Amino acid sequence: PGNHQSDATCEKARDIGVTFLCCFLFLHSWQFNMDRHDLFFMSWKEELVDGGDKSIFGKVDLALDMQPSWLLPQGFRQSAHRTKKNLINPLTQAKLTGEGTYSKAGTGGRFRGMFFDEFPLVKDAERIWIKSRDCSRCRIANGTHEGTHTQFYKMTQLPASAIVKVRMHWS
Repeated sequence: PGNHQSDATCEKARDIGVTFLCCFLFLHSWQFNMDRHDLFFMSWKEELVDGGDKSIFGKVDLALDMQPSWLLPQGFRQSAHRTKKNLINPLTQAKLTGEGTYSKAGTGGRFRGMFFDEFPLVKDAERIWIKSRDCSRCRIANGTHEGTHTQFYKMTQLPASAIVKVRMHWS
C-alpha cells in the first residue's frame, strides 16, 4: 500500500533454484492477477535473459510448456504471445520483459516487480540499482557472493529495516 518500497536480496549457493523460484513467482503474477501490470527480468549476460534452456525465459518457457492448456490465460498461443525477451498475457495485456545488463536497464518502464539475476556479477550494479528505484516498488536481487566489493554485498549488509533479506544456504 502507498509508496512503500519492498526490495529484497537473496543470497544463495549455486544450483539452489532461486532463479527458478523467482521466475515462477513472476509467471504466477503474470498468469493469475487480473489487472494489467508489467514485470521485468535482468541477468548479467544478454544470452542468460533469453537464449536457451539455461536462460530466464527458458525457465519460463519450460513452466508454460508443462501446464495444461486450460490453466493458461484464455486465448494464449505461445507462437503469438511469446517473442524474444517478451511474454504477453492476451487476457490482461500484462507483460514479462527482459534485458541484459547495461547502465539504463529497465529504467524506461514501470513494473510491478523487477528481478535481477546473479546481481554480484553485474559490472554497473550500483548505478542500475539506483536508477531502477523509481521503476518498481518491488525489486529482487539474487546471487552468490563474489567478494565484499560488490553492490550486492553492500545491499546484504543493510539493516533489515531497509531491505528484505533471504539467505538460502546450500545445506
